[in-house]
Amino acid sequence: MITANINNIFPRLRAAGCRWVLGAGVLAVILPGHPAQAATIRFEPSASVNETYTDNVRSVTQGAEADFITESNVGGRLTADGNRLNLSLSLNASHEMYHNTKGLDGFRPRVFGKGDTELLQDRLFVDGFISLSEVTASRQGPVSATDRALPSNKRQLMTYSLEPRLEHRFGRTAAATLSYLFSETSVSQPSAGGGVSPGAPGAGAGDSESHEVNLELSTGPKFS
Repeated sequence: MITANINNIFPRLRAAGCRWVLGAGVLAVILPGHPAQAATIRFEPSASVNETYTDNVRSVTQGAEADFITESNVGGRLTADGNRLNLSLSLNASHEMYHNTKGLDGFRPRVFGKGDTELLQDRLFVDGFISLSEVTASRQGPVSATDRALPSNKRQLMTYSLEPRLEHRFGRTAAATLSYLFSETSVSQPSAGGGVSPGAPGAGAGDSESHEVNLELSTGPKFS
C-alpha cells in the first residue's frame, strides 16, 4: 500500500476552505440523487420534561442553596437504509433551567452520525462522520446538582470527517483504491446561557485538522 499525507505539503490549507467540500459530501451522503440510491428513510422524534428539586444546587460543602431544576429534552433519530445509501444520525438538545439560581442555566446539544453512499456503481464512494458532545474540562472542577459541569468547567467537542474513495479493478489481475480523508476536531466553551465562546480560556486548545491521501494497490482473484 502507498500512503501520502499532505497535511504538511499545503500548510496554508485551512479548515474554513474545506468546509464547503465537507458540506457537499454530507449532502451527497444524505440525499439520494439517483433511483438506484433509493433508500427507506425514517425519523423517530423524542421529547421529555423532567423536574428536579435539590437542597444543594452547586454541590458545595458549605453554604448550600436549594432550587428547582427543569430539564427539557428534544431530539430524534434519522436513518436511511438502501442498496447504495446508509445513514444513521442522532440529534438531541437538552436545556436546564434553574428557577432561583443565576448563571447555571445550560444548553447541551448532542449529535452523532455516520453514513456512506455509492455515487458511481463500484467506482465512487463517500463516507462521512460527525460527533458533537459536551465534555468536562476538569474532574476536580465545579459541577451542579445534576452532575453537569458548570459553564466554567465544560467544553463542547466537535469531530467530523469526510472521505471520498475511488476504486478501480484491472480485470482479475489487480485493484486500486484512491481515497482522500479530511478530518477536524474543534473545542469551544459554551457560555452560561447556552452560547459558544470560541475565545474563552481553554477553547481551541485541542483543535486539530488533517488531510490524508491514500493509494492502495492489491492483487486480484487471478492470484488467489
